[in-house]
Amino acid sequence: MKKNLLLFSILLFSFIYINAQESKTPFEAVQVERKTSAGEATGWMIFVPDAQLKTIENDWKSKVFRAGKYSKKDGDPKPVYTKDDLERIALHTSVNELYPKPIIVYAFISSAEGGVKVSAFFNADNDFASDSLHEDLFASSKNFMREFLIESVRKVKSEELKNEKNKLKSLEKEQASLKKQRDKYEKSIVKSSSDIVDYENQVKTNLTDQKLANDHISDIKLTLASVVPDTEAHKEFTKRQKSEEKKLKSLVSKNKSLQSKIGSAHQSIRSNKEKIEQNIKNQERQSTLIEQQATLISQKEKDLEEVK
Repeated sequence: MKKNLLLFSILLFSFIYINAQESKTPFEAVQVERKTSAGEATGWMIFVPDAQLKTIENDWKSKVFRAGKYSKKDGDPKPVYTKDDLERIALHTSVNELYPKPIIVYAFISSAEGGVKVSAFFNADNDFASDSLHEDLFASSKNFMREFLIESVRKVKSEELKNEKNKLKSLEKEQASLKKQRDKYEKSIVKSSSDIVDYENQVKTNLTDQKLANDHISDIKLTLASVVPDTEAHKEFTKRQKSEEKKLKSLVSKNKSLQSKIGSAHQSIRSNKEKIEQNIKNQERQSTLIEQQATLISQKEKDLEEVK
């Protein structure tokens, strides 16, 4: 009979939880019965969606275990918190909003699909609170469980909200990086364009110098044709010819280098233009992601506000 009642309570809780989620009604604790290490008890069960077991374990201990004013001299029972695989027990804990005297709280905390389940049972003066015994404690324990549920859900949702805001910051940082990258590409295009103008001016000067060198070589050759070989004059003009030819060779080599630089600069411009096109697409996608993330954050903020 007790097993059937427990199964019914769990099914009832699941039904209430699902409907609460769909209709966004306030979160509530569900009455349950269960066997504890101190015997059968009536208590309350809550389900914290998307929570981590370790977090709920720690928060529950902080919530329920309060040593209060403990005096060994006066012979007060020492507050103790124990834990095994199934049961957590807060012995002689002083929780003013629950009961004016120390009580014992038995709890079962476990992972469940989609979150963490907490069932708690409250014992005062060696009797478990119920709707017919320690009614005030039973009523206050329901509020206590509901309060813990709301605190836990808000904590989960606050952490989710924090994570989503961090994601938004990361997306915005990536967007800023994309903008800087585009600026870099555009500056590179400006520099390459300026370099091309400079190189083309150098080519013009180079071609003029090549023409002058060719003219000098032609003049020297004409002069050599009229100078007697093996004379000092012939040797001097031959030396001049070789110097001009060397100069011309250097000018031709420099011209090839300039043409190569012009080609590389044009290629750099084409490459950076392609990068800018891709960058614009990436920025558009990033903007969409940022908008979607901002919408998600807005919804999560609204969800957090509705946890009451």
